[in-house]
Amino acid sequence: IYLEPRESGFYDTLRAYYPDADFREVRPPVGGDVLYYSAYISREQLEAAQGLVERRTMADGEIVEGVKRETESIWMLESDEEGAPFDVEWSGTLHIRHAGEYIFALESNSPAVVTLDGTVILTEGRTQVKIVPAVGLHALEVRTRVEDTDGALRLLWIQPPEEDEQASDDEDAVQREFEPISTGNLYHGDVRPVGLVGRFFDAEDDASEVGDAVPYAVQITPGVGGAFWYHSVVEGRHIAVWDGTLNVPNSGLHRFRFGEVHGEMRLNIDGETVVDTRAGRESEVELVEGRHRVRLEYRTNAGSPRFELLWTPPGQAESRIGPEHLSPAPEYMFRVVE
Repeated sequence: IYLEPRESGFYDTLRAYYPDADFREVRPPVGGDVLYYSAYISREQLEAAQGLVERRTMADGEIVEGVKRETESIWMLESDEEGAPFDVEWSGTLHIRHAGEYIFALESNSPAVVTLDGTVILTEGRTQVKIVPAVGLHALEVRTRVEDTDGALRLLWIQPPEEDEQASDDEDAVQREFEPISTGNLYHGDVRPVGLVGRFFDAEDDASEVGDAVPYAVQITPGVGGAFWYHSVVEGRHIAVWDGTLNVPNSGLHRFRFGEVHGEMRLNIDGETVVDTRAGRESEVELVEGRHRVRLEYRTNAGSPRFELLWTPPGQAESRIGPEHLSPAPEYMFRVVE
C-alpha cells in the first residue's frame, strides 16, 4: 500500500491495526519531508486478525480458546456430550461497512447476552433489535452458559441494502434474510475501535448546539493527526462533530495546534474550549496522565473538508495524535430504532 503525505492518518491507523507489518516513511536521500508512505501487510497477517476470539471455560476450570469465523455454534457438533456445562464468550470487533438500519437477532437455548460498544443490545428477554450504527469498527461481545449440548447459539443480522440495491426498482431484489455474521465483518486483536466517532449535520449556526439532534450520518474516524481529510457525507456546507477520549501518557503542559483548515474548528477537552480557529490556531493546556473527554467541532463552508491537528506532549516534539491515544465515545456509536 502506498500513501501520500496527506494520508498520514491512514498510515498511522494501519500501523495500529497491524503492528508487525512492514511500514516505511520514504524521504529524499538528503533528508526532508516525507515523500510517501509504504505498508506491506502479508496475507497471513490479514487473515490472523479475522474472526472473533472464542473462550470456553469448562466445569473443571480449564480454558479453551479458538477463533470463530462466524457467529454461530451448534454445540453437539462442536462439543463432547460430557463437556457441559461450560461458559462461552465471543469477543472482538464488528466492522460496519455501510450506513443504514441493521436488525440483530439472538437464537439460543441457553440464556445469552450480546453487548455492542459496552451496551447490552440483546438478552433472553429481548432477542431482536434494530439499530443505526456508525460506519466503522465496533466492540462486540457475546456471553452464554451452555447447560445442554443439544442446542445452538446464533447471533444473526440483516444488513441494509447497499446503494446499488437501494436504487433498484424491484423491491424483491433488496429482500434479505437473517444470517450469521461472517468472517469478512469480524476481527480481533489489534484491529479494534480507535479514533473518534463523528456525527455530520446540515449547516447549523453553532456546532455546540446540535445537542441530541439525529445526524445525517455517523462515522468512526480512526485518526485526526497530520493532514486529516475525509469524504464528505453531507453535500455543501455542513457541521461535523467528533467525540471520544484522549489518553494522555504523561502529565504536563500540552500544546495543540491547527495547521491548514478549510473552515472553522474548535477543540474542546473535558468540556473546555482549548483552541478556536476564530481566535487563534494554537494553545497550551495542563493535562494530567489518564483519559480526557475530547470533542472536535468543524464547520465547513465549501471546498474539500480538510484540517490538520497536531500536539506537543511535554518533553516531546510536535507530532500527529496517534490512533492509540484516541477511543470513540460509546454513546454516539449507535442508536436504537424503536
